[in-house]
Amino acid sequence: MTKLQAQVGIQQEALNQDAVTQAKMALSDAQNDLQAAQAKVTNIQGKVAKTVTAKFDGVVDLDQTNPDAPKLQVLSQTKHVVTTVSDGDYDKVKPDAKVTVNGVSDHDKKTAQRVLEVSAVPTKDSNRKLAKYEFTVSLDDTFRYGQPVTVSLAQPGIVVPKSAVKTINGQTVVYRVVNGKAVKTVVDSHVGNNNVIVTANLAENDRVVTDYDSAKDGEAIDGANSVIEYQ
Repeated sequence: MTKLQAQVGIQQEALNQDAVTQAKMALSDAQNDLQAAQAKVTNIQGKVAKTVTAKFDGVVDLDQTNPDAPKLQVLSQTKHVVTTVSDGDYDKVKPDAKVTVNGVSDHDKKTAQRVLEVSAVPTKDSNRKLAKYEFTVSLDDTFRYGQPVTVSLAQPGIVVPKSAVKTINGQTVVYRVVNGKAVKTVVDSHVGNNNVIVTANLAENDRVVTDYDSAKDGEAIDGANSVIEYQ
């Protein structure tokens, strides 16, 4: 082999190595571009194709009144009542708990139902002073769609007005009426929204003085004292 041929061979080998290096670099750049493109596609798909599971069976209705912000809503095939409970009463509302649904305009119309679900997330209008949580109640055909109703939860105990109760030395006391006289009685209780629920030492059919401060222990109770009888 001549010297010239050797130089040409060396130059050709160098060119081949440069071509391989450039090809590898181009391949690496293409792979990086592909990964970036796939990441963008995944991000867009995540924004567009979001899966949400309905809480109940129903028919999906698509509202395209605003093309830029279409809305989907699920129309339930069965009736439900969605209402709220305050943070203070949250632990009293449990799934499958018995409730009574009453009409607002027709107080005599009512139906016994059950709690289906209690949300663990506060409502959007909750604040630092008052947190509220939604819960869902079953409903039959007693009421129409959209008809305003109230939901009351059955609680163990006897409900008395706050005015009938006094806290003395850490004990809750009421006056029962026994043989026409006021008898001071220590009871177990907890405070409701506008009343007190007595859970011990007060029985059905007991008569209670509604204004604790108007009576004294052993005093005769006549028509001048407000008395209520619980049955």
